[in-house]
Amino acid sequence: SEFDYIISEGLFAFYHPELDSLYDRRIVVHINQETFFERKASDTRWGPVPPMWYQQHIWDSYLKLGMCEQEGVFQIDGRKPLQLDQVLEYIKP
Repeated sequence: SEFDYIISEGLFAFYHPELDSLYDRRIVVHINQETFFERKASDTRWGPVPPMWYQQHIWDSYLKLGMCEQEGVFQIDGRKPLQLDQVLEYIKP
């Protein structure tokens, strides 16, 4: 391959077994609902804050589809400062 790393992210990153089977490493960032809504309210990259029903839909979908509880998955607490050295150690070939 031309690239050393390919990053797949998003709600469905671990949902489809065919895609999930291609990953060498998995990193999951966990946040609680309060943190999610705080960050969503401050994210105006795409315009005004989306309506609450839409934010709730995203949160509910994350709980249903976005979790990866497999053994060997690197878990990050998204409420704490990122420990980049630990992440780099984990992804090192």
